[in-house]
This record gives sequence, C-alpha cells and structure tokens, in this order.
Amino acid sequence: MYVLIGILLLGILIAVHEFGHFIAARICGIEVMEFAIGMGPTIYSREKGETKFSLRLLPIGGFCAMEGEDEDSENPRAFTAAKWWKRLIILVAGSFMNFLAGLVIVFFLYGNAEAFVAPVLTDFFEDCPYASEEGFMPGDRIHSIDGNRVYLYSDVDLFLSRNAEQVYDIEVMRGGKKVLLENFELKRVPYIEDGE
Repeated sequence: MYVLIGILLLGILIAVHEFGHFIAARICGIEVMEFAIGMGPTIYSREKGETKFSLRLLPIGGFCAMEGEDEDSENPRAFTAAKWWKRLIILVAGSFMNFLAGLVIVFFLYGNAEAFVAPVLTDFFEDCPYASEEGFMPGDRIHSIDGNRVYLYSDVDLFLSRNAEQVYDIEVMRGGKKVLLENFELKRVPYIEDGE
C-alpha cells in the first residue's frame, strides 16, 4: 500500500515539476506540443489551441513536449530558437514549482503547529492561583526556566518536565522588562484525554 502511495506522490511531484516547465514555456512564447500527466498509453486527451493535454495510464511521471526540444526545428517558436535566458527560465521553472509546492505543503501541515507558537500567556482560567503580580500576568512572555532560554511554546513543557520538584526559577518579559519569579512552585497538571 505504501509503495502505491509513494508512486502516486512521486507522480504528483513530477506533474507539478512539468507544469512549471509548461507555464514558463507558454509565457516565453515557446510552442508546447503536448503536456502529459503520467506515462504509457493515453487514457484521455484533449486539444486546446496548439497543445494536446493528455492523461496517461501509469501515474509515474509526465512530460512537457516543446517544439525543437529533442530535434532541430525551423519553427521560430521552437525551444532551441529562443534566447538563452528564456531557455534558462524554462529549465529552472520545474525546480521552482517543486520548491513552491514544498513551501505550500509545509505551510498547510505546520502553519498552526504548537511548536511555532510564541510562549506568551494570553489569559487564565477563573481563580487561577498563578495569576497575580507576584506570579504570571496576561501578556507575560516566558523568557527562561531554570536558566534555560525559552524560544517556543514547546520549550516550556520540555523544561518544566525536567524538574521533578516542580519549583522553578522562571524569568518572564513583562512590559519590556525581565521579571524573575524565584522558587516559583508550579504544579503541572497531567494531560487528560477527553472522555477519561
């Protein structure tokens, strides 16, 4: 099953890569004879303008066939007849599309991940024993725990879990100034799954 998923994902990446070549060729005025997704026998094809768009049987690749790409051509819109910088743009466009696709995937997968959330306290539940001027206040940014610099929200749980006594020296940024909460007793509440 994983092999099939891997082949399908590879096919998608190659299709995105070839689409980059296709778009760049069209913008640069190069004649594209065929744009295909997949390899092998044609399942479906359709002509639109001068380009044949086709879907092939095997989802393991694709191609963007440009005039003059593999052979000499007298066509003024052939790939080999284009200026060097246009050919360079067309060749680089495939890799650029893969890079762009990777950025989009990372954004959707990790855009809301806790690991990227700043360690800022926004609010407290009612009658929270830790919310006071001697403790935490809304807007405090946790700067360090027991001398360990905190950069991300995920660092907080890591450093709190290292101290079995649950008494910490916590430094927070409050109103642009560092405030040290020495020997601050902070009982960690164990995580409870919903419904337990």
